[in-house]
Amino acid sequence: MSAVEINLEKKVILVTGASGGIGSKIVERSLSSGAWVVAFDLKDLAIEHGNLLPINGDVTNESDVKRCVDSALDKFGRIDVLVNNAGIVGKGRVEETSLGDWMKVLNTNLTGAFLFSKHTIPSLKESHGNIVNVSSTNGLTGGSHLSGAAYSCSKAAIIALTKNLARDLAADGVRVNCLAPGPV
Repeated sequence: MSAVEINLEKKVILVTGASGGIGSKIVERSLSSGAWVVAFDLKDLAIEHGNLLPINGDVTNESDVKRCVDSALDKFGRIDVLVNNAGIVGKGRVEETSLGDWMKVLNTNLTGAFLFSKHTIPSLKESHGNIVNVSSTNGLTGGSHLSGAAYSCSKAAIIALTKNLARDLAADGVRVNCLAPGPV
């Protein structure tokens, strides 16, 4: 069985968490479908392509986020799709979780999506683009101590952020959707 082919010819897609399992596949499929891809991650990407603009940075650092968005706009002139995919998993029960671990997961998973949405919205309004937020089934079920409370809370908050953005941006022609994959 083959995947559905989508023509993304000359669409500019910004993907956060681009070097991870889901992120790297989004980057590869977007490139093979003709897109120009801005790939943002802390780590270097393992792929090279003429339509790829890799940018290293931290989704929790607003200066890094602004630098990424500015670089994308300088290179391609617009952003058509933002994929808020960056995320980390926590662990342990609530009483075992330090405040530092809690904040690291929430900042990466939720604040990163907030910052990238905030700084790409002006361009997305111009292109009548899309935001795709990656949540998790844990955001729907509450998860367990295996991935931790911070993870499930952050992924539930991504669903709420998606609903908020979808309502706020609908009149501007920007679609906002959320994916909630299970274990990958």
